[in-house]
Amino acid sequence: MAIPDYQSLMRPVLTAFDDGAVHRGSDAVQKVAAVLHLSADDLAEMLPSGTAPTFSNRAHWCLTYLTLAALLHRPQKAHYQITDLGRTALDSGPERMTVSYLTQFPEYQAYQAKKASAKAALQGGAGDIPDSEATRLSRWKRAT
Repeated sequence: MAIPDYQSLMRPVLTAFDDGAVHRGSDAVQKVAAVLHLSADDLAEMLPSGTAPTFSNRAHWCLTYLTLAALLHRPQKAHYQITDLGRTALDSGPERMTVSYLTQFPEYQAYQAKKASAKAALQGGAGDIPDSEATRLSRWKRAT
């Protein structure tokens, strides 16, 4: 079986937390792999860079995105729990969750705005960043 792209993994990853308990992210990733019936060869497949297993990397990106959208809560490092918003998303959301779907959530919108502001600052348009921070960023940019 081909390993699904990370957006196709979002719903299965979120579903792994449907019991409401706090779970280690790695345990949820293993649970999703079992539900998808991934073989040992599938799980051993590495990213083109050779730095990490493809499935694990994609599933962990799902954890990150779902947390940024507040569908998951991270009570401690590497541990996650579904939120009320996450339960609602499972009940009424699309079968295939995508980044576009996540943009409806204010927490994800705030993340995107912060990311865009930082990118603008690095490209020379300081935006909302204080002058001292913009100066530091422009010096860093010239040095690289």
